Amino acid sequence: MAEPLAEIDDASFAALAEFQAAFFAVLREDATHLRGAFTVRDDPPLSAQRRLQVHYHHHYISLTDALMATYAALEPLVGAEFLEGAARAYVQVQPPQQAWLSAYGDGFGAFLAGFPPAQSLPYLPDTARLIWALHHAACASDEGASLLASPYAVDEVLDACMAARGGDAQAAEAIAAGLVIEAPCCLLVCRDAAQRLLVRSLSAGEYAARMRMAAGHGGV
Repeated sequence: MAEPLAEIDDASFAALAEFQAAFFAVLREDATHLRGAFTVRDDPPLSAQRRLQVHYHHHYISLTDALMATYAALEPLVGAEFLEGAARAYVQVQPPQQAWLSAYGDGFGAFLAGFPPAQSLPYLPDTARLIWALHHAACASDEGASLLASPYAVDEVLDACMAARGGDAQAAEAIAAGLVIEAPCCLLVCRDAAQRLLVRSLSAGEYAARMRMAAGHGGV
């Protein structure tokens, strides 16, 4: 029979929480500049500082890779180098708020709205928001419904990006030539009973009504 787990008192929990907070603070900074800020014993062949650097780089690489995977559909629009640079910049300023990587990146669209290199693509932030809405619907325990309004036809932008990623040369050429998308859209994003992801266009009236419903009852 397995031995019963020892009871952990409040002081031990507090010490663990303090340790975790301190370790996370180290990961949010460049470990090469944190000598003496965190006590880690040497364990040859890796020094304490080198061990911290391993954790630091793993932390950022994991978050950057997760973000790029979620927003991979943007690559035909901005290129792999731009997407990676934007992801790295986001990771630097936005630590994860939850323990699982699938929940990371909900603020990427808002980040892109203020990201100087993205200013030449004003529809990029809302395209990212649409991607996140689809990601949320795919991961949610319910239908994951959300609403999105944009001054640009970001559903068409995303369709072109997905087609280009799938090898559609015409879509890739359209993106390279510059998409004509200055048409507002109101969208409902959800998952239906068959678990299919849906992006449904709404009229301005339908969108306003659903927004009022969401404000009053918490659902769309």
